[in-house]
Formats: sequence, structure tokens, C-alpha cells
Amino acid sequence: MFDRILVIDDNEALLDSHRRWIRRELGCVVDCATDREEAEALLDCYQYSLVLTDLSLTPQRPEGLDLVARVANVPERPNLIVLTGNGTGRVRTESLRKGAHAFLEKPTPMKDIIALARKLTEDKCAGPQQAAETPLEGKLLTRLLDSSGLTPYVQPIFRVAGDMLAVVGVECLTRGPAGTPFERVDALFAYARHKRAESLVDRQCIELALAAVAGIPEEIRISVNVHASTLGRDASFADWLPDCAARNSVPCGRLTVEIVEHSTAWNHLELGRTLHQLRAAGIQIALDDVGLGESNYHMMVNARPDYLKIDRFFIHDCAGDKYRHAIVASIVKLADQLRAAVVAEGVENLDDFRILQDSGISLVQGFAFCRPMPAAEFSLPSLQLRLWDRFPKPPGHINPSISAELIHA
Repeated sequence: MFDRILVIDDNEALLDSHRRWIRRELGCVVDCATDREEAEALLDCYQYSLVLTDLSLTPQRPEGLDLVARVANVPERPNLIVLTGNGTGRVRTESLRKGAHAFLEKPTPMKDIIALARKLTEDKCAGPQQAAETPLEGKLLTRLLDSSGLTPYVQPIFRVAGDMLAVVGVECLTRGPAGTPFERVDALFAYARHKRAESLVDRQCIELALAAVAGIPEEIRISVNVHASTLGRDASFADWLPDCAARNSVPCGRLTVEIVEHSTAWNHLELGRTLHQLRAAGIQIALDDVGLGESNYHMMVNARPDYLKIDRFFIHDCAGDKYRHAIVASIVKLADQLRAAVVAEGVENLDDFRILQDSGISLVQGFAFCRPMPAAEFSLPSLQLRLWDRFPKPPGHINPSISAELIHA
């Protein structure tokens, strides 16, 4: 039932008393921390089934509130009990909103704390949580979850085939409320993370995207972005996505889930189960932003992707930077060993494009070919007009048109 428990309190005598009680009653490993830094270091390295923390770890500062939010975002999220000697209604509400499972005022007998810990664990084992996060309320969040708050965009993915370029897929993108700072997707999802609502916003983006691309020719694959935290925390996502696709008449066999990462704080086991279910439904997996941030070898092993999408940071100026060129070449070689296809994102000029061709990359995406557009504007004729906008003259060895014959990705 209990493998390892973390107790956090700046009162060392009380800390020692808690440790002895818990060891005797629950028979598990008990780690102790006297401040936020100690606690965060332990949370980075160990998996806990229960965290028991005081709120006031330094005089007049409820640093424990920051730890509550930190614990709520660790993989295999543990049960969390908050203790305080200066409890108020506001502090209690804030603790529970940030992710605490229970709030107790000091002094509380240890036997009552032990009983509560056992009950929380029994409740957790009774069945899977449908969502590991409780979103915080907010006017902007309400607007985002309304159909008018988000606008679906698409950007084509092309395959180079001889002297032809063919549209083989579209990546579904999202813009936030027009005319606001949250129109940019990075600001939009930074807000969603602070509201603990990535899963809800991911679902809304996908729902709107699949409805918007219903008229795109069925030979073209549809890629949707999903955060790793959604895949690792939202236990019903693998059931929801095929249902959403069916509602919008999009076969699962056309779908690719692009995994986006912003932190390592997700449940590896749940993510693995979710990806297994998605694959069983016929959905393919892509790892986005390869080489940047958290999209690393660890995730490659966990996700077993069908596609590796190289981040534009490495594509831009790969023709003039031997380091970027070397990294691109190494990813191509790795993908070949993993039996994954490579997509080069952010292609903006002819010199870089030629390097990608020489490296054996045939799937490309970027401003050189087509900027993101509202999904409603997608059409092959309009793309044919836009393809070479970025180049003064088409290169002689490439046909400056889009093939009418679509090639499967």
C-alpha cells in the first residue's frame, strides 16, 4: 500500500516524531525534508505514494503552497496531505485548488493522519482517475473552452518525390483569441499549464481541428498536437480521441498524434498505456521538436514514434552551420535504426532545403512552401499558387507545382 513517504516540516523534533510514527504504523520508507529545496530535490529523484507537508516552511512564508503545486505535477502523482498551524479559509481553499487531497490544522493526532492516509490510498486504488488535474476557474479558460475562443489552422506537410512536391499531410495548429496576447500558441498553453487545464484545452483544440478538416481529401494525413502531460495524466484520452474522430468522420487510420513536451512531469506508465491504446486504434505517433527541450532519447524509448520531427532550430542555417548539419544527419541515421520517418520543420530557404534532400529527408514543412492558414482556406489550387512565394525563381531540378497525385506519407 505504502512504499515511500515524504514528510516536510521545518520543525526537526516534530519531523522526527512523524517519521517514527509512520515507520511503526505503515512499515515503509520515510524520507524527511526541512525546507523547499530539500523536498524538491527528493521529488526529482524518488517516487512517493504520500507526501505530508507543512505550509509554513520559513517564517511568515507559506512555501508549502508552492510545493503543493509542485507535487501535483510529478509523475505517478502521490496523495498529498497539507498541515498548518495558521489555517484560514483562504489558505485551505488555495491548498485544495493547487492540488492537495486533504487539509489538516495543527495539532492533529498522528493516528488521525495515518487513518486519513490509508483512506486516501484506498480511494485511489478503487479505480482510475478520469483526469489527474482539477482545473482552476478563469474567464479566459471559459472562453477557450467555448467554440469561439480558438481558431483552427493547418500547415501542409510535403513529400519530395523526384522533381515533384506532394501534399501528404497537414498539421493542425491553433490560434487563441484574436487581438489578445494569448493568440500566440505558446502563451495560450503557458496559461493552460498554470490553470492545470492542458488536457481540457488539448481536447478542445482537437475537437475544433477535426471538425474543420473534414473536407480535406481523405488521402491526406491529419496530425494533431497533444501534450505529453495529457497522454500521461488523462486516463480516458485514448477512448476519447477515436470517439472524437468518429464524430467528425475522420478515420483513425488517417490520424497522427504529435507529442509535445514542456516538462518531464508526466506519468510514464499511463503514457505508455495511452499510446498502446492509440496504436491499437490505428493512430500513428510522432515526436515533435526533436532535439529541443524535453523531446529527447528518453521519450523516444517511451513513445516508439513513427515520425521524428526535427525542430526548426536545427533546420535553420543547417547549410551554413556544420553543427546543425551534423545533428540533422545524426537524427536521420537514428530514425533509420528506429524505422521512423523524419519530418524537417521550419524549412525557410533553398540552401537548407538542398541539404535536407542530400541528407535523405523527403518530408518537409515550413514557410518556404506554405505558411499556416485557417483550415477553411485549405485547398490544393491555393497551395499551388503559394508554393514558391519564398523563392524568386524555382530551382531547375524541382517542378514548381504540387502534384495532383497525392502520395501516402
